[in-house]
Amino acid sequence: MHKLQLCPLMTLAFHAAAPDGEWTNDPNALVHVDGAYRLFVQHQSDAPASQATGWARYSSTDLLHWTFDGPVIPAAEQAWAYSGSVLASTGGLEAFHTIHDSGSGLQRQVRRTSDDAGLTWRPAPLETLDGEPARNARDPYVFQQGSGSGWSMLLAHPCDWNAGPDDPPSELVILRSEGRVSWWKVGGIGPWSPRGVLWEVPVLVQMGEHAVLFVSLVDRRSGGADCSVRAWVGTFDGETFVRSHEWPDAGELVDLGPDFYAVMASAAGGWPRPKPVFVAWLSSWETARRMDWPGFAGGPTTLPREISLERIEGRLRLLHKPAAGLVAAFDTPLPSAPVAGLAEAWFDGSASFTLSITSPTVTATISGDPGSGRLSVARDGADWLRWERTHSGVLAKAARRGLYIFIDGPCVEIFAEPDGRSLSLALPQGGEPLVATLDVGGAAFPLTWKAMASSLTALSGEMHRPVRGAV
Repeated sequence: MHKLQLCPLMTLAFHAAAPDGEWTNDPNALVHVDGAYRLFVQHQSDAPASQATGWARYSSTDLLHWTFDGPVIPAAEQAWAYSGSVLASTGGLEAFHTIHDSGSGLQRQVRRTSDDAGLTWRPAPLETLDGEPARNARDPYVFQQGSGSGWSMLLAHPCDWNAGPDDPPSELVILRSEGRVSWWKVGGIGPWSPRGVLWEVPVLVQMGEHAVLFVSLVDRRSGGADCSVRAWVGTFDGETFVRSHEWPDAGELVDLGPDFYAVMASAAGGWPRPKPVFVAWLSSWETARRMDWPGFAGGPTTLPREISLERIEGRLRLLHKPAAGLVAAFDTPLPSAPVAGLAEAWFDGSASFTLSITSPTVTATISGDPGSGRLSVARDGADWLRWERTHSGVLAKAARRGLYIFIDGPCVEIFAEPDGRSLSLALPQGGEPLVATLDVGGAAFPLTWKAMASSLTALSGEMHRPVRGAV
């Protein structure tokens, strides 16, 4: 009998992060079942040498306070449980994910069911007519386009991690099914990226009359591992995804920071919120392997956020904001910057601004120029930390501009209003709280800090590092 051991998550105040000594990375699903949110993630996939990968689960009642429930799909010695997706219904949960044979390197898809909120899983029939097992065939995302219209699966066929210049580029395969048991190939998506850029973790969400496709990319062309998530807007009829002529061919960068990967949408069925909620890995492969996280490894999961598609000034745009209720949960004023809290600032929307976030060894600088619509992001430090980008056309014309700056230990997430853009990054703390300063129009601008009333990390300047233990 499987015995659940709850490990309180206290290394971070309001992000899902593993207990001391544990590694987690890509989210596989966010569902609401049995009165709680359940977040499934990749478990022990690196740590730091590649190990037998499985799934772990977190639980929460408010999307802010998370408990690590431990492994729920453990890996066999050679049969590793890679990424996938989960469906939620009145009959329980249904997971589709990849099995990676670490001996042969071949991959195939499997289906499992659970009637205890994903704590334990049983094998279920699945047949995918896509030439499996195969190398680099993974991350099934299963969804339904309208009631009674059958089911679709997106399956990533990325190029190899060590792909050469003549290896095929990454693409997606589209499969269809009537009963989610037998699947057949009906089409494909891409290739739209250069050779040597991996495509992983596809997600497709219907937003009004438009379908939005999210794909996570790792750029391996020069031997590095630059991670990002890009989105394409178009239409999907169950067999074909057609990009909108309004959307850039290369897709739009979803988050403007260096540490945002493997975005996943909440599963339908029993979901208590009116809009889908998205989470991602608040890390990258460079950050995961080199970052001095506070006890855990790999990286935490981002704050849940809502992503919507709206037409603004005649152009379709993806807009990000924290999931409903998250900002309001920070209701305790603080006299100074805490280890974990929310800073808020509203100022003249036409003024240039510079936000600096510093640790003893690293500084991240975010500079906005509303006149040109550009936002520049730079992070200094060791070679693996250095990251610099200038994003064009991301700042909207506005009378007032607002910044929500969430800091939780080494994790930083910034949301800009009314621009609807987000920026996620991590900074080594060096044992000290991060320090944020804001300059608007050439003058210092005060930040208003708040903490969650029930947060144990609300005291400014104090580091809380409880010992992991079973309850």
